[in-house]
Formats: sequence, structure tokens, C-alpha cells
Amino acid sequence: MKREVSSMKKEIKSLELKMKRLEDQAEATTKAQQMAEEKAESAEAVKKVTEAEKKEAEAKKKLDLPADSPLRQADAIPLPFPPPPPKGVVEAKSPPPTEQVMDLTLDEEGAEVEEVAEEIVTGQLSSNLLLVERSVENTLAEIDAEIHAEKAAEEVLPESSEVPVPATVNTEES
Repeated sequence: MKREVSSMKKEIKSLELKMKRLEDQAEATTKAQQMAEEKAESAEAVKKVTEAEKKEAEAKKKLDLPADSPLRQADAIPLPFPPPPPKGVVEAKSPPPTEQVMDLTLDEEGAEVEEVAEEIVTGQLSSNLLLVERSVENTLAEIDAEIHAEKAAEEVLPESSEVPVPATVNTEES
């Protein structure tokens, strides 16, 4: 009888140890699952923020003005210089003395320059240069937006790839 009691106690202890291991394994699995869910939620939040920033950048590129905005009426925009006189009205101005005016068609020695850039003669950038300048600015803005999006994605990827997987315990012991 003592043998049976002794063997039963050993078997109970063995079963209690197995239960404890299974409980520990379940706890570790639950923690791993919670961490994975938290990282997934974080990744989703970062994705939403990135999308919102992208939409905001696109909205800045495309200026949406209301129809009644004074900016839609070119005549209503205040200019920092006086407007040109209306057609037909001629202002009387005396030309400046020739000593004060620099002739841009002459080089430093005073010889005629064969080809003078239109920008130098008129003092304004040509439409081609303005288009190139706008194109460069747009390209730089797009590059900045892409770099920002890549940085945000790089911050998310290392965290989301580190999902711990608990080791499995062999539960089929006899």
C-alpha cells in the first residue's frame, strides 16, 4: 500500500511539473502574441501618419482656392510696384544721361558683343528658364517627400520583423 501511495505521489509531482511547464509555455505564447499585436498596431499607426503626411504634401502642391477668392482675380492682387500705364497713355520721361547707362551690348574693352542673352537685355528671365526653375523645385519637393516616406518606412520595418517565437515543449511524455 505504501508503494502505491509513493508511486501515486511521484506521478502527481510529475503531472504537476508538466502542468507548470504548459502554463509557462502558454504565458510566453500569450506575451509573444500581445507584443506582435502591439507592433502591428504601431506599424498601422505609422502607416496612417505617413499617408496623412503624404496627403498634406499633395494638398500643399495643389493650391485649392475658393471661387470667390481674391487670389483668383489677378487685378485684385496687390503688387509691390506700380502697374503699367493703360494702353494709349504715354508717360513723358526724359532718358537718362548716356554716361549713367551701362551698355550691355559692349564687352569690357568697349567692343560689340556678337551675341547677348535675352535675359541681360530685358533684365527678366525667359519663360524657358522659369519653366526649368519650376521643374527643379518640383523635382526637389518630390525627392524630399520620397526620402521622408522611406525614413518612416525604415523605422517601422526593423521593429515589425522582430516577432519572438517561443520554443515548443514536447508534451507527449508518458
